Amino acid sequence: MKRPWPHPGRSLRRLSGRGRFGLLLALYAAGLAVFTLLPGCERQADLQQRLARHQAALAAARQGPTPDGAGTPEQLLLRFQQAFPPQDALPDSLERIYTLAGEQALALEQAQYKFILEPSGRLARYEITVPASGRYPQLRRFLERALAELPTLALRDLHFKRDGIDKDKVDAALQFVFYVRTE
Repeated sequence: MKRPWPHPGRSLRRLSGRGRFGLLLALYAAGLAVFTLLPGCERQADLQQRLARHQAALAAARQGPTPDGAGTPEQLLLRFQQAFPPQDALPDSLERIYTLAGEQALALEQAQYKFILEPSGRLARYEITVPASGRYPQLRRFLERALAELPTLALRDLHFKRDGIDKDKVDAALQFVFYVRTE
């Protein structure tokens, strides 16, 4: 003969107050485990795997050059900084700027110079503001050649002024930035 399953309502009524509280506590613990602890354990395992991957990549980067020969980030930064001319090369570069202007028959007037040390301390920049006057095509050719021949020279600002529409001469205010290494 088969025994029927006990009815839950009757079984609960047979339990004492402490028994009901224990059952409620067991159900709460089971729910807590299913809905919070298991997803948290899965997340922790995922984070540990990601941490291990990042640590392995960092260790590989610190060991030395990569297979493509690029090097560590510190080596790349040092190579980048070494690409800039030394600070004592500035007079030669300024002379080249004036030579290029002379080749284009431009009149460069007295320039203003400002030295600014970058926060890293390894690079510095000279801000050079120079008024120039000449025809527009001459100014354009001068700027193209100066920027092509001096790779650490940048044109920061440029203003043109012409006295009238029928005038050929243009007055310009050129503001260059020349980057150098200090070490």
